[in-house]
Amino acid sequence: MAAAPPPRGLTNDKTAYVFFRDPAFLSSLQMRGDAIQEDIEVLAVDGREAYHVVMKVGGDVPVTSLSKHVRRATVGFVDEARPCDEQNVSYPGRTEELLVYLSEKKIEAFNRQSADSESYSRCVVLLQPTKSELYSRSRGLLEVNALASRTVAVFGVGSGGGVVSCELARAGVGRLILLDDDRFELHNIVRHVCGLQDVGRKKVTAMKELLEQINPFIDIVPLEMDCKQLEHNDDLRNLVTSADIFVCCTDNIPSRNYINMLSLSSNTTVIYGRCGTRAFKGDVLRVRPFRSPCALCVFSSGVMADADEVSDFRRARAGAPAYVSDADVNKSVQVGLSVDILPVSVMVTKLSLLELSNICEEEGQAQCGISSLNDDVTGSYFLWGNRREEEFASWPKDGFSRFDRVSIFRWYQSSLPRRAACVACNPECSELLKEANQQLADATQRMQNCEISESCDIPEGMVIGIDEDPEEESVSGATEPSTVEE
Repeated sequence: MAAAPPPRGLTNDKTAYVFFRDPAFLSSLQMRGDAIQEDIEVLAVDGREAYHVVMKVGGDVPVTSLSKHVRRATVGFVDEARPCDEQNVSYPGRTEELLVYLSEKKIEAFNRQSADSESYSRCVVLLQPTKSELYSRSRGLLEVNALASRTVAVFGVGSGGGVVSCELARAGVGRLILLDDDRFELHNIVRHVCGLQDVGRKKVTAMKELLEQINPFIDIVPLEMDCKQLEHNDDLRNLVTSADIFVCCTDNIPSRNYINMLSLSSNTTVIYGRCGTRAFKGDVLRVRPFRSPCALCVFSSGVMADADEVSDFRRARAGAPAYVSDADVNKSVQVGLSVDILPVSVMVTKLSLLELSNICEEEGQAQCGISSLNDDVTGSYFLWGNRREEEFASWPKDGFSRFDRVSIFRWYQSSLPRRAACVACNPECSELLKEANQQLADATQRMQNCEISESCDIPEGMVIGIDEDPEEESVSGATEPSTVEE
């Protein structure tokens, strides 16, 4: 049921809006009838301009509903509907700020004109939109019905992962699994999609409530844990690996290495997003397991292995030697602006939606307009520059005004090959590494028992990472790196 619009000419700037914002309101009304009045709470927003009718949760209103611009309003119920052309109505003896008429066929609302008046003015009634109404303007670009059946696991919901999660929810993705063990702290306020009301809360909990405000039909699974804890929990690991794709927005190397392993073992595409120090640059890697280079192929060698942005004291302290003072550690925390992080988040989101659309088409669902990007976005690695610093310092100052020179504020893509010596995605190297690690473990044990008599024989040239020999051949079937494309 949808509320009928008010008659033409009966609304003006002073007409209040009443929004029944709970997704289950209409179904609850049909089931409970008048008894639903006991579960209704009305919040007045911005004085008397708007009223939100919400369902109580555990006897109270959800905490995210409250702010300095919101107050509880008294509400009463009437038994009789009024003609639609009546804008001002008198209710002698009634003192409630808002009067509501509820039935399965019609909903009306009237707000009191002043504190000492018995006259009420008709309000514009808005009901929780249906899914088709919510995404009516996305059709043609995204197949919303198909995306509603898709699941994305988002590792890290900080400044970057928070934006990605919001955009995926807006696009109509049906389920998001959020993994993060951090709390929302003071330094997050100016860079994160959450705000003051969420300080001290677990990020995944705050994000769940925010995402449900963006998309009331989405299913959010918040996991308050570091991704490496999945190694010891089969049920949660199976839950995460059931996702259609992974999105990695974590800010440290160990977590990326674990997600890389999880991606390869479950054959799940993963999109990685990173920012450099003070977000002077960002890059995105799309890994299609065993068809493109994995994260270890790319991020463990050369310029790709640059240090990540250190955005909080706790992480900086953990990575610094004990003799370094807290004051010096605090100086190493160099955060970037949210506007510099945003381009990376947007690219991660677009690639994620493209991969989901491809999965939908492969399974015989409707073709999406966004799929045309497959002809343009052909690379695996994407680079963005925010400022001419570090390796971008030599770029021309006037590059952005010309198309024949490299420049900041542009994306560059490259098709990188898989690495023959990668111990993650090359099975032969993986077996050699396991053998070497076992020999090392055995030798360490013998040393502890004072029984060691000879050194451990580790295969020559075996390293955890990338062989940096420029003459090294890529995995059979792969090509040499292509020229970077703008």
